[in-house]
Amino acid sequence: MNDAVNRWIGQAWSALESIPGASDAVAQERRRWEEFRNLGTLELVVFGAYDAGKSSLLKRLLVDWRA
Repeated sequence: MNDAVNRWIGQAWSALESIPGASDAVAQERRRWEEFRNLGTLELVVFGAYDAGKSSLLKRLLVDWRA
């Protein structure tokens, strides 16, 4: 991740940690985030209505990617 993204993530964690009574939950989620961040893989979620064209979009992207 680039520096701007890392700064933004740090600011987000600081804001969350400043919420009274949330420190345990924030610490737990921060640990989960660090595990996810270090996976080194890309995970993509495509969601939408039943007939929104999600499968068609993914198929098209795969065809273009293989070409």
